[in-house]
Order: sequence, then C-alpha cells, then structure tokens
Amino acid sequence: MVSEPEGSEGDRVLLADPDEPIVTFFFKLPEPISIPEYTVFPEQLHASILPLGWLEKGTEMEGVPGRRDMTKIWVTGSSLIVHHVKVGLAASLGLDAVFKAALVGINGPDYRDSASMPDDLDADCTVVEVALPAWVNLTLEQARWSRNDVPSTDVRDGNGLSGEQIGALFNVAIGKVRSLQMAYHIIENGPVTLLAEEVLPPLIPYVVRNSAQIEEKEAVELRLYEARRSFNAITRQRDLPDGRVEAIASASRQIGDNPLAAYLDLDREALVALRRYGNTRVSVTMAAASAEVVLDRTLLMLLWEERRTPEDVAANWRDSLKRRVEKDFSERIGGSWDHSGTGPVGRWARKVSNVRNRVVHGGYLPSRDEADDAIAVTRELVTFICDRLASEGNLNKYTRSAMLLMGNDGLEKRGRHTNAVKRLQGDPNEPPWTKTFGLWFKTFSRLRSDLLAPRVSRLEGSDLLAVYMPGEWPTYVACDTSTGQAVKVHIPDDVELGASRELVDQIFSEHSQGENRQNPISISISGGVVDGVQIAGGWVEEYRLLPLRGVMVDGSNFTVEDGAC
Repeated sequence: MVSEPEGSEGDRVLLADPDEPIVTFFFKLPEPISIPEYTVFPEQLHASILPLGWLEKGTEMEGVPGRRDMTKIWVTGSSLIVHHVKVGLAASLGLDAVFKAALVGINGPDYRDSASMPDDLDADCTVVEVALPAWVNLTLEQARWSRNDVPSTDVRDGNGLSGEQIGALFNVAIGKVRSLQMAYHIIENGPVTLLAEEVLPPLIPYVVRNSAQIEEKEAVELRLYEARRSFNAITRQRDLPDGRVEAIASASRQIGDNPLAAYLDLDREALVALRRYGNTRVSVTMAAASAEVVLDRTLLMLLWEERRTPEDVAANWRDSLKRRVEKDFSERIGGSWDHSGTGPVGRWARKVSNVRNRVVHGGYLPSRDEADDAIAVTRELVTFICDRLASEGNLNKYTRSAMLLMGNDGLEKRGRHTNAVKRLQGDPNEPPWTKTFGLWFKTFSRLRSDLLAPRVSRLEGSDLLAVYMPGEWPTYVACDTSTGQAVKVHIPDDVELGASRELVDQIFSEHSQGENRQNPISISISGGVVDGVQIAGGWVEEYRLLPLRGVMVDGSNFTVEDGAC
C-alpha cells in the first residue's frame, strides 16, 4: 500500500473545545505487538466533516484564521498510545488453575495442598490507550449511521455522558484499535487477532476528562465498562524500528479508504485461522477470498486509471472470474494468465481456488500443508501481479495502480521507483489516489448491487448541503447517504433552513476571495432536508454533484452529463 502525502501539518489549525469530554479506554490486546512503548498515533480530521454550527463556533475561537481559510481547520478525532506491561506467566496462560487441577487429579478430590505454579516468570502484555473527544466522535457516528442509532445528547452543553453514549464511544474505540492492528499486519505480515468485545476482559477501565484535566494531570475517577474476557498469546518480539512504525501509522490512516486493504485483511484472517486456531477450512476459504479480491480490485483499479466511469464499468463487467482473469488482465499487462498453466495463475487455480471449492461445496477438510500452500500461493499471485505492473510499459501506463498495490517499497525492491513515478507522486494537481479510487470502487459496488436490488433514493432523511463551485452561485444538493446518490434541489424563499442563507452566502463569498477559491467546497446544513424542499433534477451518483466525493482520476467528476440513475 502506498504512503501518500497529506499536506503540510504545519499549515493546519487544530480546533479544540476545552470543555469537550475526552473519554479514554484501556484495552489489553489479544497478543503483544512490537510497536515501541509510548508510541502515539494521533488522528486529525478535517473540520468540514462536522456540521456548520460547530464550525461557526470554532472559527470564533482565539488563533483560528476564520472562514476564508476554512480549508486549514482540523479537529482531533482520536489518539492512541501503546503501553507494554509485564504480567505473571502462569496466570496469563491459566496454568495456575491447570496445575492445581492436575494435583487434585493425581492425589484425589480431597487433596488440599496449597501448592501452585511458580510465579516468578513474566509474560509480555500490550495495552492500547484510546482517547476520544466525545462530541466529535458521537457526531460522526450519528452521521455515519442515522440520527436514531446514536444518542443525540449534545455533550457540549455540560450534560454528563449517558451509558448509551459511553457504549457508542466504546465501539468507536475498538474500531480505532482494530485499524491499528490491521495496519500492523499489513506492514509485518504476521497473524494478528483483531480486538473485539468477545475477546476482552469482563471489565474495561476508562476515564472521562477534558483537555485541561489531561494537561494538569488531574486525578479523576477510574471507571469500569462491562465487556467479556479471553486468554491469548503472550510473547512480544523486539521493538520495531522507526521506519516500520511510521509505515504502520501511514497505513492505518488509509485502511478505511483503500479497497485493496480488504485482500490484506483476508490474508490476515487466513493466517489467524491456521496459526492461532488450526482451522484449515476457514484458512483456505479466507486465502481464496483474498486472491479473488486482489484480482478483481486490481482489475478495477486499472480501469479506474484508464479514466473509465464506474457507471460504464459496472454495465460492462464480465460475470465470470475466469474470463476476467484470462481476458482482461492479459490484454492490459501481459503475462501468462492460463488457469491450466504451471505459473502463478495456474497454481492459484489448483492449490487455492480448487481446494476452496472442495471446502465450500463438499465440506472437505484440508490438511495443514494445503492451508499453508493456499496462503503462500495467494501471495505468489500478488507478487506476480506486482511484477507485471512494474514492467516498463505497464508502469508508464498504470503508475498509480502500481503505487497503490505495492507502494514505494515494492517498486524500490524491483528497481522501478523511477524519477517519472516520483514526479507523478509529487504532482500537486493529482487527486489523493487512495481516497479517489476508494470512492470510485464504492460507487461501482453500489451500481452492481442495483442489478439485484435497485436503489430508491428519497428526500426524506437526506442530508442537505450548500455547494460552491468556482465562478458559480451556490446551489443546494440533497444527498441520500443510504444509497450514495444526490440530487439538485430548489428551496423556496419561505422555507426555513437549519442555517441562514445569509450565513451560507457570506461563507462562500469569503471563500471565493481566499487563496483556495478555485477549490469547490460544500457546507452541511443542520437538520437535513426539511418540508418544502423541491427536487430540481434526477438522482445521480453523489460524485457528480458533491466536492470531496470525487472518483475520477482526471478530475472530470462534474463534467459527466446529468441524468437519473
């Protein structure tokens, strides 16, 4: 996976509400990891993801540049800190209880000796501290799911956090740790058991503080959240070098956006199933799924780089994986793609796909060697694809795809991190590749799903956004987040919105005079679509109407003809 520049952090203005509660959980990982102790993984989010009310209040704070430079304003989303703790070996493995049971088994049920396992041996334990600004994260959870799924109490007004809100933040915190673990696996390629509520101890410590209390190290009440428990691996290897830690940090920021992360996560599941639980059926199935995902998503990435729209690709997608592999890859990047051959594709067909079919359709139990082969051959297939993309003619045509699949390290290992590649990486006119292809892929997936169950977008419950395009007067757009579609709307003068039109016009006017005036922006209107809003066009994929949702590598998102989907 590629490490992409995210702009100079020195230009950012970090917005923070000093009264906002910060909820911090402490999670013991299922097995120790080798990230150095006290390593911090901060997450900063662009303020445009939050409603206008937050931005309006925030831009009045001391030191904030104002709405004209709103593109520079960021907020803290989370902060993760890694801790390492020594614990008793016998207790951590449950050997203490086993030892006592063995004595009873040898000497009879009346045995009452107090002997136990020696307790002078230590085991490594990794604990991750997760700090979450409550209002920011609860707001994002409401936007991500629906207004009814997450308690909507505004914690900025001084109200205490409810149990439901703590529960929602607990789930967010687990998700943050899982992303870090997934990134750790991507960089280290070892089996990693993802954190889940089912594998946690029964009680999880947490604290609620504000920023001042944290800075002053004020003593606060340590609280307990009820969860569940498990026993896991205990040995941690030596600390990773700084370069590997930086790579993990970069990868963790891209987990959610990058469709290619799925094949790596399936590879992780195959390893865990085999090497943590000895489950060869699951391991082979996950390895086969990883191979299919990397084949399909790499092909989609090539089509994306060919400037094909997701609508066009979805309408012309071959239903047969075998046909896609033998036809679509060979004509683009060359090489042997014959299922019956002796190369990487032929070995994948025999040692992965065929064994998987026997498992799924016949209940076959693969041997450990077969499961090991499935994982190894899938990785060979990925290497083969990377080698093909790195060849001179292919690299010139599919530079972005090569970078997204193998990153700087992969190209450098092949001696192909050329000056031309570096120039394209540093081109300020290039869109962010991971995010752009990620949105393209999501759009394609929705369009393919329409073949089985067409989407039905509705104004009711949709988000309402004011959109500014350079040289144009602001327009209003409704976006149905459940379907990923948007539509232009007309708002009669007598309809009241969650924000005054004068304020929206003022923000857009100031932005149009700033240094970033050529960049389109949008503002979320609190309360969403209200009664009286009228549709003024057909529903289309959201990327056609909304900034920050772009999917086209050449930036032609808004030039596609309007029309109903």
